[in-house]
Amino acid sequence: MSKLEEAYKQAKKNLEDAQNNMQKVKDLIIKEANGNNIESDLLHVTKVVKKGNVNYKNIPQLKGVDLEEYRGKSSEYWTIKEK
Repeated sequence: MSKLEEAYKQAKKNLEDAQNNMQKVKDLIIKEANGNNIESDLLHVTKVVKKGNVNYKNIPQLKGVDLEEYRGKSSEYWTIKEK
């Protein structure tokens, strides 16, 4: 394994550890909020409720309708995955 691959693997582990730690802290903050929105000098903790997405394939009136003209802009990005 090359030095770059090793560096990538270590950086990924560090990121996963940091994400796990961040989630633990977030969970503690949410628990402390006790179901309420709170604001401090550093944080705004707000509960957001979002409705589920509409599954357009399940709407019979839209069968055969071309929805491409309603599609948003496409995006482009790179991804690196481990084997």
